[in-house]
Amino acid sequence: MIRNQKELPVDIPEKELISVVAGLRPEFNRAAALKTLIERDSTQTGRVLSNLLNDTTEPSELRQIAAVVLGSDTTHEDVLLKSISKTTEPSVLRRIAQSLGRIGSPKALEALRNVRLGSGNLAAQNVKFARSLISYRYGLGQYLIPRPAQGDILQFDHQKASDLNIEPLAPADVSKVIPSLAQSLPAIAVSEKAATGFSCLGSRFWLLLNAEMVGPDAAKRVNTSNAVVAVVMKREHCPEGWQISEYLLSHPERGGQVDIVGVRPSGASVHFGQIQTGSNTANIRLEALNSPFALPLVFEAEYNTEEIALKVTRAISALQPSENQQRPSIPRRDKGLVPQS
Repeated sequence: MIRNQKELPVDIPEKELISVVAGLRPEFNRAAALKTLIERDSTQTGRVLSNLLNDTTEPSELRQIAAVVLGSDTTHEDVLLKSISKTTEPSVLRRIAQSLGRIGSPKALEALRNVRLGSGNLAAQNVKFARSLISYRYGLGQYLIPRPAQGDILQFDHQKASDLNIEPLAPADVSKVIPSLAQSLPAIAVSEKAATGFSCLGSRFWLLLNAEMVGPDAAKRVNTSNAVVAVVMKREHCPEGWQISEYLLSHPERGGQVDIVGVRPSGASVHFGQIQTGSNTANIRLEALNSPFALPLVFEAEYNTEEIALKVTRAISALQPSENQQRPSIPRRDKGLVPQS
């Protein structure tokens, strides 16, 4: 990074802005220029991002930004597929994998399969979860998230837990927000019905059903194939907007029971439970897993499939980790990831 760079003019013309991004104007910061170009939503943005991502000589910071933004539009899948075949830098590779998981079609599985994975690093986890997320989105039954054992459920003192602040959401209010979710959920349509909000430690969350889980075919889908049942969105303040906090993924069992696993976008499993389906109702129970990534929790609800209504009957959480809960560890450095030739 060049010291004493000038602040980018607010009214800089688009042509000059693109020159800064290309590195032809070293007096300005390239990353700042790229973010400005993205905010302007120029017709040239896609081309600039594609060129950056596919040029392995470009700085990692710029390529990571490009990979993330390209992952907000399903039309950019081929650009991401082209780049993953020649990317060896783990920090960039993990961003490409995250984006392919969000927007990739089944054809992306082959490209993700062809990435050799070293063990114990973030990029390896992202590539693995990208394969899983594509599979669940399309109901392919491949690369499934392992069901946690009963002993993996986090035990805590329910008497010392606090009730979560549950907020039923009106469909009209959710409908206003859905368009703004497209950047985080470009390939999953969510329903404005049966949406529920809740708050925890000052953070605001919305539980939104996948639109495929609403309507006459919902029961058949959830009882016969793996799927993304719902997503939990978190309201962020920097940057402002809604971000994915968790995917709820289904594993059908016999007798009308469906196991569900809550997985963070990183691929870390944080919640586990069951949906017991009936003729027109479903009873839901979800608990926290013993991991460093979620507070102790019990969530129970009844879902009426005819009225498309979710009624939360119990929602409690501890405000701090349990005594026996795993603590965060220092992640290993990303290494050992190279695309296969």
